[in-house]
Amino acid sequence: MSNRLYCKRGIALDLQQLQTFQMVATGSFTRAAAALGYSQSNITHQVKALEQRLGMQLLDRQCFSKRTVLTNAGQRVLEYSQRILDLAHRLVSKEGLE
Repeated sequence: MSNRLYCKRGIALDLQQLQTFQMVATGSFTRAAAALGYSQSNITHQVKALEQRLGMQLLDRQCFSKRTVLTNAGQRVLEYSQRILDLAHRLVSKEGLE
């Protein structure tokens, strides 16, 4: 089963990219890489691919801080991603479908 959601208009979101972004947004690239078992470069690639797909910058890369700094758009995407991933987990576990 693919991690991509499709609709008739061709909109596709990669659930793995959303999960990766969520982990980076609530922690760091290093912690996300360790938790997901990916390299830091793979984490960076996934976040940049999501930004490109959405057409907006999600992280403030000008801020030299040890913590992740979200843009306003990044905060909204984090809120949406939490809801989308929660619904995806419910669907896969068949919670509320029976």
